[in-house]
Amino acid sequence: MQQRESLHARAKPQVRQRQQRGSRLVVVDAVDERAAAFYRRCGFIGVPEKRHRTFGKSSDIRNSFG
Repeated sequence: MQQRESLHARAKPQVRQRQQRGSRLVVVDAVDERAAAFYRRCGFIGVPEKRHRTFGKSSDIRNSFG
């Protein structure tokens, strides 16, 4: 739970900026497989061709803030 709250704290300003610019996706290039797995558990979608890359819709991430 604490990790997810930390993710929300870091992601909130980025999602706001993307919303202002009209971006629809947040793309994360995780530093390793453990980090990529964390993002996938938080609802991001893995990119098969890029092992550590995940993405999520800005609106889904924003709605997960509660």
